[in-house]
Amino acid sequence: VIERDPGETVTGMILGDGLVLTPHEIAQLRRIPELVFINCCHLGRIEDSNDARDANERSDYNFIAANLATQFIRDGVRAVVAAGWAVDDGAAKTFAAEFYRWMTAGRPFGEAVRHARQAAFDRHPGTNTWGAYQCYGDPDYRLVRKSDGRSGDDKKFHWASPAEALAMIENLASDLGNLADDEVRRTYNVDRLRKIVEAVEQNEWLGNGRICAAIGYAFAEALEFRDAIRFYRAAWGCEDGGASIRSLEQLANSIARRAADESRDAAEIIEAIDLLETLQGAAGTEVPRKKQRDNDAEAAAVATSVRYSLLGSAYKRLALLDKQRRKQAVAKMHEYYSRAMDIAVRKDGDRLYAELNALSGELCIAWQGNKRLAKDFRERAKRTESSAAARFARRRDFWTDVTRADAKLLNVLIDSRPTKADFADLVERYREARKRSSARKFRSVLNQIDFFIAMSSGDRRRRLTELRAKLGEMGEVA
Repeated sequence: VIERDPGETVTGMILGDGLVLTPHEIAQLRRIPELVFINCCHLGRIEDSNDARDANERSDYNFIAANLATQFIRDGVRAVVAAGWAVDDGAAKTFAAEFYRWMTAGRPFGEAVRHARQAAFDRHPGTNTWGAYQCYGDPDYRLVRKSDGRSGDDKKFHWASPAEALAMIENLASDLGNLADDEVRRTYNVDRLRKIVEAVEQNEWLGNGRICAAIGYAFAEALEFRDAIRFYRAAWGCEDGGASIRSLEQLANSIARRAADESRDAAEIIEAIDLLETLQGAAGTEVPRKKQRDNDAEAAAVATSVRYSLLGSAYKRLALLDKQRRKQAVAKMHEYYSRAMDIAVRKDGDRLYAELNALSGELCIAWQGNKRLAKDFRERAKRTESSAAARFARRRDFWTDVTRADAKLLNVLIDSRPTKADFADLVERYREARKRSSARKFRSVLNQIDFFIAMSSGDRRRRLTELRAKLGEMGEVA
C-alpha cells in the first residue's frame, strides 16, 4: 500500500495515517487471495480536515465498496464481501462470525452469506447491518473442500433466490465448456448438473424461463443434446416469458447436432432448419439476398450473423445425411454462411468462421456440379488461411487451432490430387488441437472431415478417408 501525502485526496479503505487501499493498489498485488472480506464501519472515509461536515453525511460508501470489490474480482479473487455503509459493531461481529463459520465448514459462498445475513437480522433487529454487505463472486465458491473434491452439500442445494441457482448453473456450464480431455471430471459435472435440476424442481423454479434455458445450455455444453433439447423446449413453455431468442436458436442447433451425432435422422435436421427459418422470417429478413443488399440498413437491423451461421451449419449436416437433398443443401449452406459473413463485415464482427464455411460450400458446389471454381477462389482461400494463422499466433486454444487446420485443409483440397505431405502436415495440426480438447468436442473436427468425404471423390476422397482414420485414432466418442 502506498503511503499518501496528507494533502492528497483519494477514495478507498483507510488503513492508517496516510495509508489508503484503492483499486490502484489492488491491481498491483503480487499474490491474489481467493476470498476478501472488507469489514470496516467507514469504508473509504476521506473527509478533508478543513471540512466540517459529519462523515455520516456521505451517501456514496456503497459505490466505494463496489469499486474495490470490482477490482478484486477483475484480478481473480473468487469472492468478495464489502460493507456498503456504516455498520453496527455487534451486528458486524455476528455477520462475520457466522459467515466464517459456514465458509470454514466447506459451505458455498452464497449459502454462507445467506446464513450470515439471517443471523445479523435476527439477533440485531434494531440495525440494518444485515443488508450492508455487498457480496460479489461465484455463489458456489468454497473456501474449504473435502479431500474427495466434493462436499456433502453437493447432494443438496440451498439458494436464497432463483438468481443464485441461475448463477450456479451458468458457472457449471462454463466449466463444462472448457474441459479438456477429462472424462471423469465431465461425468462428475454432468451428475452434479442433474442434482441441481432436482433441487431446482423441488424449489418449483422450473417455471422460470431463464433457468430452464440455462440448464439447456449447460447440457448442450456437455454435448448431452437430448437433455438440452428437453430444457430448451421447457424454457419456451414457461409462462414468465424469460426465454430469449438466443435460446430458441440454440434449441434448433441442439436438434441439428443431435441428429448428426446420434440419431442420424435427416428429418430432425429439417425440423431445426424450419425452426430457424421461421425465426428469421418472423424477424422480417427472409427475403432474397439481392434485395437485402439493396436495403442493407433495414436488413442489418434484425439479421444476425449467428442465426445465418446456424442455418448454414444445419444445411451442412443435412447435406451429409441426405443424399437426395445434397446439392440443394450445399447450395443453401453456402448461401447462409455467405449472408453471415456479409453481416459480420457490415457490423465489424468476426467473419472468419462464416467465411471459411462459405468457401467450403462453394468448393463442394463445384465438386457436385463438376464446375470450375471462380478465378479468385484460390486467392480468397489463401487470404482466409493467412487470417487463421494470424489468429493462431495471437491466441492458442482449441478453436483457433482447429480453424487454422481447417483453413489449411480447404487450400489442400482445391487441388484435384493433394499430396501425402500435405495431409501429413494436417495430421500434426489437428493433433495439436486435440491436446486442447475433449474427445467429445473433437467430434466437430471429425464431422467436418466426414462432410468433405461425402462431397468428394477420387484422390481427394482417398486422402480424406486416410486422414479421418488417423484423426479417429486420437480419440473418438462412440
